[in-house]
Amino acid sequence: MIRMVSWGAVAAASFVFAIGCGSGEQQPLPGAETAPAPPPPARAAGATEVVEYETEGTLPLKLTGIGSKAELDRALAKIEDPIVKAQFEHGFRGCFVKDRGARAYADAVPAMESVLARMPDFAPAYRVLAYAVFNLNFDMVKSTEYYEKAVQADPEYGEAHYALAFMLSQSDLERGRAHFERSMELGVPDERDLAGQFYPPAPAGHP
Repeated sequence: MIRMVSWGAVAAASFVFAIGCGSGEQQPLPGAETAPAPPPPARAAGATEVVEYETEGTLPLKLTGIGSKAELDRALAKIEDPIVKAQFEHGFRGCFVKDRGARAYADAVPAMESVLARMPDFAPAYRVLAYAVFNLNFDMVKSTEYYEKAVQADPEYGEAHYALAFMLSQSDLERGRAHFERSMELGVPDERDLAGQFYPPAPAGHP
């Protein structure tokens, strides 16, 4: 199925997506085993993008981007235990399913905590946990802490860097820019136009 999405300004409430932060989340994406893709071209105001979704399953995700099937597949490839794999997939899909009314953030929290009990350094679980916590009660502090744990566990996790860039845009633009630029280096699409909202390119002649 194909869905047309109109792009507009970013606000804290609208960042309840799969980036992750999450839709969320963000996708998606980069991995240490692949070469980083160049940043996508700037999107003109009012422009639209065609977004494709899975056509089967009860909790379908978009195919690429933040909070996507592509991001999920990269995470699942790192899990050997089938029970842990099922727990993670259920929590991930519950956070990023395209039908926002079907999202189950409260269920994702214990699912990710269970995954982390078995895999304490599993960055994707921290990323999903951060997104769930943010969407449940807008706890920016706790969500930011979880995203930071995600990038500490996996410095190549572009979606978590992108989420931190958003979180820190409210309090620490310098740190936020560093995470934003890292996410762009890792090929994460700027789905929420953070460059236009918070991190415009430096003027020519400036570092």
